[in-house]
Amino acid sequence: MKLTLSICTHNHLAALKQTLTGLHDLHPPQGSWELLIVDNASPDGTGAWLAQGGWQRLDIDCRVVQENRLGVAHARNRALAEAKGEYVVFLDDDETPEIDWLVNLEQIIDSYHPAAIGGRIRALLPNSRPDWLTDELLGFLGELDYGPVERALTEISTPIFTGNAVFHRQTILDASGFDGNLGRRGNIQSGVRTQSFTNA
Repeated sequence: MKLTLSICTHNHLAALKQTLTGLHDLHPPQGSWELLIVDNASPDGTGAWLAQGGWQRLDIDCRVVQENRLGVAHARNRALAEAKGEYVVFLDDDETPEIDWLVNLEQIIDSYHPAAIGGRIRALLPNSRPDWLTDELLGFLGELDYGPVERALTEISTPIFTGNAVFHRQTILDASGFDGNLGRRGNIQSGVRTQSFTNA
């Protein structure tokens, strides 16, 4: 299998439902793929909803696993361990991808066989952007944009956000995965949905 699309979620059921609804319109890649949802110890009913098959409206291969160690790094490591795909595509549970997102990612993978891909993320604000919300502050809402043209990220100091990122599964496993001491733990959320693009 080429791709595993993984959504790691914690205590964010309403946003997760909206994200899954947004997957309906995705253009599928040519290669085989699956959807893997990792419930990271959610106490808000997410686990029960997933266990009851709330995701089954999607006409794609989907699996649900539980990760009881709290923390997004633990959830992503569980996704790496469970994934069937050669590449693991991470999408946050409060994002809406563009319809050609997976197709474009597949083309980049087939062309370059990279170890990692970072995608553009735009904050979708519920109202008009306030004057005080400068470009520099948008990163705190998860926004990342290196421009409209794809380019190689050659500097180790150049960040990519794992809310829209792809990793060659075995490469990351060989590097011991994500550091469990880092990343969000618990229910700290921005309350702002974001949109995922491919070109970064």
